[in-house]
Amino acid sequence: MRSLPVVFGLLQLSIRPSLAFFRTAPDLSPFSYPYTALAGSVNVTGAQVTPNQPVNSHWAVYYISATNGHDYFICGQGLETQDNGILSHQYRVLITDITDKSSYGTAMTDPDATLSTDTFNFQSKGFKTYATTPDLFSTMVSISSVPNATFSLVSRPKGPNLYHAGSGSYFWGDDRTFEHAAPELYITGNLTYKGQTVDVIPEKSTGWYDRQYGPGYVSAGWNLFMFYLQNGVKGCVWHTHPVNGGPVLRMATVLFPDGHHEIYTVADDIHPAIPFTSKLTNATYYRHHQVHIIGLDTTLNFDLPVLGGEMTATEQPIPQFTLFEGYSDITGFFQGVPVKGFGVTEQSNPY
Repeated sequence: MRSLPVVFGLLQLSIRPSLAFFRTAPDLSPFSYPYTALAGSVNVTGAQVTPNQPVNSHWAVYYISATNGHDYFICGQGLETQDNGILSHQYRVLITDITDKSSYGTAMTDPDATLSTDTFNFQSKGFKTYATTPDLFSTMVSISSVPNATFSLVSRPKGPNLYHAGSGSYFWGDDRTFEHAAPELYITGNLTYKGQTVDVIPEKSTGWYDRQYGPGYVSAGWNLFMFYLQNGVKGCVWHTHPVNGGPVLRMATVLFPDGHHEIYTVADDIHPAIPFTSKLTNATYYRHHQVHIIGLDTTLNFDLPVLGGEMTATEQPIPQFTLFEGYSDITGFFQGVPVKGFGVTEQSNPY
């Protein structure tokens, strides 16, 4: 395990990798890889429709280079939860302009929202996401009509899928969860931010679609880190807080360019540094984290160039409805070799 001084990552805060978010996967559908069409208990098409789950999430982030020369980080999530037979629906949307360092996000509960029980189709008053192909996966649409965070994006997964924990199932908080992802998306569409509508440059943009469902939930909070490295490696790190004295999760799922997965333990200390406080929720977030992946000789610094990414219900800004999704510049070492990249720092209940 390589340990880096915290300052190594902090010096990178003003440095962008590029106006183009590099794409490294081949121009192939995930269904072209036999092991990604069916891995463990995960059938990708079947997993798009899972009624009657305590947690049912369709979540995506997009790294957009636009025709106005700006880079944007976008998040959209449709969420259904069930408690004692009562369904509830929420959506979260976010647009961060990485170039001018501004951000707007929100989270809303919609009593009239729906999640279909026979196809992938989430509909709410401010956000919708759905599939347009019979396999419910090869082409997906996300549309937000929320003022200050308006977008219409079409995504097509490319390259191999990522199955968290290698099998797509693991213990998360208080029970088992099921989770897999399309970590590289070919994206078309447009966004409107600060009154300006701009088009996506597909060749310079990418995204990550994440599907999660099941009974498990980390009510105590978590840190999540997703990364794209210039060597073509992608991955996800889970670092959770204990629920009622139960086990914590310290797991890195690493996806290599050929599609194979490797699973590693993550060090307990993720070195949070440079705190800042939300004016809306009074939550404290951290601008810098350093993640050590044990056994892989890998240390990655995640640094936020923009102090924005909070999505909360403005009329009820409490932890239950709050999630921080921050675009991150990444520096560090992968298998002992210097590397750069970009990704996500997600913070839930860090206060």
